[in-house]
Amino acid sequence: MLVKGFVYQMIPLKVFHYQKLSKTVILEFHISLLLVEHKPVNVNWQTLFCILPYIWIYAFYRIEKLRIGIVIAFGVGFVSVLWSILVPFPYGLLGNLVISIAVPIYFIRKWSREWNERISQAT
Repeated sequence: MLVKGFVYQMIPLKVFHYQKLSKTVILEFHISLLLVEHKPVNVNWQTLFCILPYIWIYAFYRIEKLRIGIVIAFGVGFVSVLWSILVPFPYGLLGNLVISIAVPIYFIRKWSREWNERISQAT
């Protein structure tokens, strides 16, 4: 596949050739390196990944819900900040913990089950 312009390179790719066509660089790369494998995921592992900082990105990526996962993370962060402002420190800490852990876990478990059902129906 040929893509015009510059492509952000995350993984070293096997084929590169550069051609200058009116100040445009054409890169050939293998797009399947960026796609998600369509296989069932373990809901318990997904839940563990969701609890760990920064690993939740991988959990949402595996079920093709990364964008909405990022929106949820920002939403939970916003609600946590509001909660911290409204409720004093020692009492608001428990509420923040519940909000910041329970909401992403709910969605990752729900969407992982839906992903597994969709994969099982396709095969």
